[in-house]
Amino acid sequence: MYDYSQNIADMADSIENMFGAWGALVLILFQALQIVIAVLPGGFVEVAGGIIYGTLKGLVISSAGILSGSLLAFFIAKKLGRKLVISLAGREKFERYEALVKKKKFKGFIYLFFFLPGVPKDILIYVIGVASDYKTALIASLLRIPATVVTVHAGSIFGSGSLAEGAALYFGFIFIGILGLVIHNKILSDKKNPI
Repeated sequence: MYDYSQNIADMADSIENMFGAWGALVLILFQALQIVIAVLPGGFVEVAGGIIYGTLKGLVISSAGILSGSLLAFFIAKKLGRKLVISLAGREKFERYEALVKKKKFKGFIYLFFFLPGVPKDILIYVIGVASDYKTALIASLLRIPATVVTVHAGSIFGSGSLAEGAALYFGFIFIGILGLVIHNKILSDKKNPI
């Protein structure tokens, strides 16, 4: 029978050997880059962090990448403005997000979006860069941590060789992400909300 746990351990060792002491920095850069580019999936980077470094160290590394990438995207949006963000999000979605960000009574929805898995947070951080302030971007970025804990921990479980348990956690998380996306879409299409 194929030994998945040994294969995962070998992969983690190979990555560590390839990058050595720079491995954590490389993972932080990948995590930040997937936010700035906005179309790259980030969950795989978090899972890799858990496989290679375990839950706690993987969480610290992934969170550092998420925070730095989010703040970089925020400052890019501040500098380059609406045209860039509209080209990334599309005009209709941008205007809906912008309305939610600008009206205090709806800002809680933006924070909810960052807390829920499955929601396009990378685009949202760009909208915050155009429509709001640094404090909103920082709070929103920190609200990504609970979801990051789950994906990094799933990676850590995979890394320990418990494939079934890791897969159950990860696919359960994906299911919650689908629910998050449904909630997101419902809020955006609700006529009682702005725009």
